[in-house]
Amino acid sequence: VGYRNPAHNEIGEPMFTQPQMYTAIKNKVGTFALYAAECVSKGLLSQAEADSKSAEVMATLQEKLDASRNFKMDKLDWLANNWKGMLPPPSE
Repeated sequence: VGYRNPAHNEIGEPMFTQPQMYTAIKNKVGTFALYAAECVSKGLLSQAEADSKSAEVMATLQEKLDASRNFKMDKLDWLANNWKGMLPPPSE
């Protein structure tokens, strides 16, 4: 089953259209937590290392989110600028 969390479109509330499915999804343990628990149980990581990696990932995501709030697009980054001066082929 595929799903988008927290909503299935920009304004939708999936609990309204699919309450049973999204209740089940909400109650599931996240992928990172499952993987970390497996690594800890196999002795590949300590719980402290797993917690540290989780905090590191969340800090990076928060940093990128904060940076995106102040991002200003440079006009030179737009695709159209890369094609400036290009002409269509001559018509017959």
